[in-house]
Amino acid sequence: MPEKTDIQKLLDFNPDDAVAVHGTSVEAVKLLLETGVLPSSEKRWRDRHPEHLEDYKDGCLYLVPDKAKFKRFLFYKKLFDFDEIHDDAVLYAHLIASRHYIASNIGFEPVDDPAFYLDSSGWYYPSEEGEKPPLLIEAEEYGMTETDLWEFFDDAWDKTKGILVYMSPKFLDLPIGYECESEISVYAPNGLGLRNILGIKPLGEYEKNVLSGLSGDNDMFNYDRALIISSNSL
Repeated sequence: MPEKTDIQKLLDFNPDDAVAVHGTSVEAVKLLLETGVLPSSEKRWRDRHPEHLEDYKDGCLYLVPDKAKFKRFLFYKKLFDFDEIHDDAVLYAHLIASRHYIASNIGFEPVDDPAFYLDSSGWYYPSEEGEKPPLLIEAEEYGMTETDLWEFFDDAWDKTKGILVYMSPKFLDLPIGYECESEISVYAPNGLGLRNILGIKPLGEYEKNVLSGLSGDNDMFNYDRALIISSNSL
C-alpha cells in the first residue's frame, strides 16, 4: 500500500482543476490506494439483468464531465454545464457505495446484484405482487427474514454516501467517449491509473472513517482543506 501521506495527497486538491468526476465506493478507493489503479466496471453480476445494461460497455468507467474542459472534443456542445449535472455523480456514488457495502457485509456472496434493488430513494421491491425477488429468496436460505433484509438495506443506504474521484487534466489524453449530455466514458479495461486522478472527496462519515483507518492516524486528515494535489503522484 502507498505511504499514508498518499491518502492525504489525494484529499488535498483544488476541485476547480478537475476535468471530470466519477462517483464510486470506499471499497473501490481502497483498491486504488493498494494497487495504484481505480477498478473499472463491476463484472460479478453482468449476466443477471442484461436488459438494464443495453448501453453498458465492458471495461469502461463512466463519469460526469466538466463541460468547460472539453472544448477540443467534437461532442463539447452537446454536454450540459457541470453545475447542472454534478448531483448525478453524487447520486451514483451513493448507489455504488450502498451496493458494495451490501455485497461485502450481507454475510454471503449474493448471486443477484444488490444495485437492482436500489434507486434514488433507497431500496425498492423489484418483483410482481405476490412474488419474492431473488435476493430475498437467497437471503432466507441464509437465515435472514424479509424484515432483516430490508432493514439491512436501509442501514446500508443510510450509512454510506460514497466517494467522488476527480480526474486530472491528464485524463483528457485517454480514449474518452460521449454517452449522453451528462455522461462520458473512458475505456480502461485494466482500470484507471493513479496518474490520471487529481483527488478524492469522501461524501459521508463512514467513508471518512474507513480512510482514516487506512492511514492509521486520524489526526492527519483535514477534510475541509482544498489544496492543489502534488504533481508527482504515481
